[in-house]
Amino acid sequence: MSMNKIYASLLLTACVFSAGCTSAKSEIKNTGNNMIKLEKTKTYCIGRYTVEIPAEANALPRYDKFDSFNIKVVDNATRQDFDVAVQKWRSDYSRGNRKIFEDPQEQKFDNRVTKIFKGKLENDKRLPFMVAGFVWDKNTLFLIEGGHSDSPERTKKSNEAIHNLVKNLRYRSENETPKEVGQCVYKGFIKDETKQYRYSIQTLAFDFKNYPSVVLRFESESNDEPVAALIPRIEEKLAKAGQSQREMNKDNIRKGEKNTSSLNGQEWISIEKMKGKNGISALWEHTGSAKNNQDPLINFEVDTGYSTSTNNSTSIEQIDALKLYESIINTIRKF
Repeated sequence: MSMNKIYASLLLTACVFSAGCTSAKSEIKNTGNNMIKLEKTKTYCIGRYTVEIPAEANALPRYDKFDSFNIKVVDNATRQDFDVAVQKWRSDYSRGNRKIFEDPQEQKFDNRVTKIFKGKLENDKRLPFMVAGFVWDKNTLFLIEGGHSDSPERTKKSNEAIHNLVKNLRYRSENETPKEVGQCVYKGFIKDETKQYRYSIQTLAFDFKNYPSVVLRFESESNDEPVAALIPRIEEKLAKAGQSQREMNKDNIRKGEKNTSSLNGQEWISIEKMKGKNGISALWEHTGSAKNNQDPLINFEVDTGYSTSTNNSTSIEQIDALKLYESIINTIRKF
């Protein structure tokens, strides 16, 4: 099983040349060239972190969840689009056995227009409440979805969460670095200066038009329990899959502690097998602190072994892949 696929599964269940590296079994060939231009970058924000990405990279669709609510974005939205979305939800939950339980007045915070709904697919105590929120700010419409059980405790928690979210979510240009404490989502920023734990997860990924085997992946997640460090977590997963320590290290380039100027972490870099020339999977992770919104987990991968129906060979040499990895990892920091 390839390392990046193992790592992807670990993220779901959890949910560069420095001292301390323990393995270097594959030689790195130096091409003398770096095809992806590293000197020209754009700033992106994910969760509590910012990172510099080569300007030629193409941003892929993001996934954002904050305080257990999914957040989607409609670009270039008008006030009429906001009204249509609100009316559609109201109409959908007025049909058949569906029932609306809460339909409060719209609220404005500064120039932002917000709306909240709560309903059920049937008026049955056993069914969960469906919660929806809408925020319109600077021609951007945020669609918020979540739910909770009928218990008083869950109801109280969800009510606080949705009101907090619509009150503190605002538009943010994709390259803006916030000056306040909070979390970034796609085209948005959620002000969050409290120490109250709120589960959140955000993903961010990129590909390259001229280098089809190269994909960059980020994930930021706040966890309610401590998360094992990257290396022992992967080793445990591989051991359960029946791999010996020798097999785990067979295709390693290196693994070990890897601290940046602002974050401590671990890395695991290995060969990514392809039908043609092999790529690499370079993984790095700062595990963060449990129940601490200000120090969430952040992980990053440079995968140059991404195969498609039209491509089965890496687009860049190992040395260039490692330069790309190093250039990005050193820019990951909290804002």
